[in-house]
Amino acid sequence: MRNWYRLVAVCCLFSFMAPLIAEPTVKIDAYTQDHIPDWVHDARRTEIITLGSLPFTTLAAKIGYTFWRYWKNDFDTEYLPNPLAKSSEGARLDVSEQKTVLKIAVVSSVLFGVTDLAFTLYDRWRDSEEERELQLKLAETVTITPVGLETEGDGE
Repeated sequence: MRNWYRLVAVCCLFSFMAPLIAEPTVKIDAYTQDHIPDWVHDARRTEIITLGSLPFTTLAAKIGYTFWRYWKNDFDTEYLPNPLAKSSEGARLDVSEQKTVLKIAVVSSVLFGVTDLAFTLYDRWRDSEEERELQLKLAETVTITPVGLETEGDGE
């Protein structure tokens, strides 16, 4: 039993001393924006917009669905949407209606994210096209004349 405690003590001592003795073998460069490709930034932005819009699309889908249900039931006062009052028995959404509202909200959020991604990619493509056209115009207008060469009539 006593040998077991010695083994644990030696292992603990070695595990605490190892980082002090060891030499670093990997040198890590400082973090820069160049380390991450553009598609990762685009995917993260799409994720943020999709998940960030979910509460708002859920609220809008629920309000829209309750108004649609109120219209579908011929404007019956039992189905009157009132977000500030407690739910009455007739206006309460059942499980299938809640799933429908959630599906509408999720699809709307994904559409917001994908639409933003499409606009972002289009803006990047348009900016790169404008930059290429500008570089071509600059390349056509710039004339380089060597300094050491003289043209006829300039030396006299």
